[in-house]
Amino acid sequence: MGPGDTSTRRLLPVLVGSLLIAGGAVQLVPLTIDYVALRAYAAVFLLPGVGFMLVLAGSVIAAFVFTPVWAWATFTFGAFLWFLSWSGPLFYYFVPVLPVWWAVAGTAACLVSVVVSVAYRKVTSAVISGILALGSIASVWLTFLSVEIISPDYIYAPFATGALIAGVICVASPCRAPALVRDAA
Repeated sequence: MGPGDTSTRRLLPVLVGSLLIAGGAVQLVPLTIDYVALRAYAAVFLLPGVGFMLVLAGSVIAAFVFTPVWAWATFTFGAFLWFLSWSGPLFYYFVPVLPVWWAVAGTAACLVSVVVSVAYRKVTSAVISGILALGSIASVWLTFLSVEIISPDYIYAPFATGALIAGVICVASPCRAPALVRDAA
């Protein structure tokens, strides 16, 4: 059970994948709630936020998957911008940017992560960020099609599905966290 042990190094990819899967699943839960009959408006509003926080937490600790630092930074920034997209109505009075534009910026950040990963030939990070980027594109597309200020319930479903698939790929991929190197001195 030393620092170079493969089971220890495998724990981090499983943790990141689990956070992405949990975040996507939590975002899909509000689609199963009849919030009008149950008066569960707060739960339906807050659950996607919890999901975005889980995806953001997974992306923050996913630095080992995204070996180019720029790929990891843009992937994490994209997850953060999606969180801002969800929370946009809470601070819209102070920062008058429509939530959809935060989502567009988050999608662009995920796409930049794909480009950087492909440029460095990092297949796992390109696939993970690419799947989340596809979910982001579909969510933004649905938002623009809905033509509403307040997004319908199903807007986050493609993003959540992308997070679920990206999490499964992260868990199933052969990537390992880097081994800790002990100082010989």
